[in-house]
Amino acid sequence: MICGPQKASDPVVFITIVDQALGRGAGNVTAVCLLCFFMVAPLIYNYTFARLLLVAAIDGHLPTGLAKLNRARAPANAIYFQSAVALVFTVLSYFILPYLFPIGQPVDLSTIIVTVSLAALTLVWLISIPFLFIDVLVIARRQPALFQEHRILPYPLFWMLVLLGTFSCLLAIVDTLLNSWIPDLLTPTAW
Repeated sequence: MICGPQKASDPVVFITIVDQALGRGAGNVTAVCLLCFFMVAPLIYNYTFARLLLVAAIDGHLPTGLAKLNRARAPANAIYFQSAVALVFTVLSYFILPYLFPIGQPVDLSTIIVTVSLAALTLVWLISIPFLFIDVLVIARRQPALFQEHRILPYPLFWMLVLLGTFSCLLAIVDTLLNSWIPDLLTPTAW
């Protein structure tokens, strides 16, 4: 909002704003936190999506080899597979596709590919999260005594959070589908 919509997707602007508002030290801390985010977020995405692959393999939707756990009880095969897919995707989006399909600057196509991919990942999680609420509702209905035994919130607060969480996910899904994250590179119509 401070620098305008054209700077909304530039993380360096965020650091500059913190520098100007709170001083150089706070800006440096912000820069370190942002760098840590960019290092940790892919690891967390990789690990959590490997767990989704594990569950899909256990359910029989994917090869059972992805459901095998190593000695540390981690889904190693799913993590290896997910890492290989991420590596192929990264090579394609940064090194091959921008030069095969020169639409403007190669960096623009890479930015579009990565941003659309992040939006798609966000949609996967936004579609998955309401099922956490639905599962709790199913347990509350099918096993009321067990639910009552482990319930830590008063019923009105519980129902408010279930409705608010589900509505928030639906609202975020609609917002992600209708509004481009990079309007300067990808118009809302093309999004």
